[in-house]
Amino acid sequence: MLTRGEFLLSLVATALESGRIWAEAPAAGPPPAAKPELPTDGAGDFARELAALRARRPVPVSDRLRRFSARYASFARSRWDVGSPAYGPRGSFPEEPLPTGSAVRRGADAGSIELVHRGQGTRQGRADWPAVTRQLKQAAQSFGAALVGVTRVDPLWLYAVDRAGGPVQLPGGLTTAVVLALEADDEADAPPSTRAAAASRPAYVRMAAAAVATGRFLTDLGWRAQPSVNDTALSIALAVDAGLGELGRNGLLITRQFGPRVRLCKVFTDARLVPDAAVTFGVRKFCALCAKCAEDCPSGAISRGEPAWEGPSRLSNPGALKWYVNGEKCLAFRRANGNSCDTCVRSCLLNNPAG
Repeated sequence: MLTRGEFLLSLVATALESGRIWAEAPAAGPPPAAKPELPTDGAGDFARELAALRARRPVPVSDRLRRFSARYASFARSRWDVGSPAYGPRGSFPEEPLPTGSAVRRGADAGSIELVHRGQGTRQGRADWPAVTRQLKQAAQSFGAALVGVTRVDPLWLYAVDRAGGPVQLPGGLTTAVVLALEADDEADAPPSTRAAAASRPAYVRMAAAAVATGRFLTDLGWRAQPSVNDTALSIALAVDAGLGELGRNGLLITRQFGPRVRLCKVFTDARLVPDAAVTFGVRKFCALCAKCAEDCPSGAISRGEPAWEGPSRLSNPGALKWYVNGEKCLAFRRANGNSCDTCVRSCLLNNPAG
């Protein structure tokens, strides 16, 4: 039996076949391919894999795109930039009962999980990489991931600097990312509400735990691994490259199984796992016809127009042809409302409810 999201996408596919929906018009302006920024180690194989990855990518990228500064991520900027509409201290949260849980929770919230497991790279000789990849995915699912994808790390998705302004660079050889998507709770109250906001908090603990456990699994096998939640690199971009879903109008990852109702984390590793291919299953066409998330957005932060090469605010990183979200409007509403707001998740017609 088809889920609601699969049914809606099938309608788009049927309309495409009958000619009722025309192909997207070419975007204005030249879309040259992004210039490679390659690591020095293993550059030959990595360069070929990166070129193939970029050629298959469903979101066009131009050479205007640059690595994004984590200091301009919404929450980071609200702490230091007095010109931000959302400038001001964030509210404090009570400590969790367990000290270990509290530490993981604070680390996940701040996007600062460290390189907690340093494998020595002791694995020698040739590995059966398809078998290792299958085992790794099974393990990640047992740690709480609903979806698992693998991709080579495009350096464009690494942050240029972290929230403190320090340079971001992966340890040499960590050119593969294992991207985990955890199913988010289908909150009882429609957002924005206190109960809906509270329901999102345990998700960050589960994300951190899944990332650390997956990293430990890899190091136990002899490879190096660096778990990551909101730090180091752009999770949605990596998830698209890893074949977990497509980018939607609301700026979120849209998956076949859950729509946008997922939380993302990742693990960087030197294990040469078999990468997954990016997927397209009608999301871009569907979002072009449906603007319900933009209509329902209480802050007016979601674009109602066509995909563009640049966004409306300083939080936007120009150079990708997509629907840009006005992060300043979004965060200003969250601060005024006093709670987080996931209206764009709840209102999405591709959101498949839990169960």
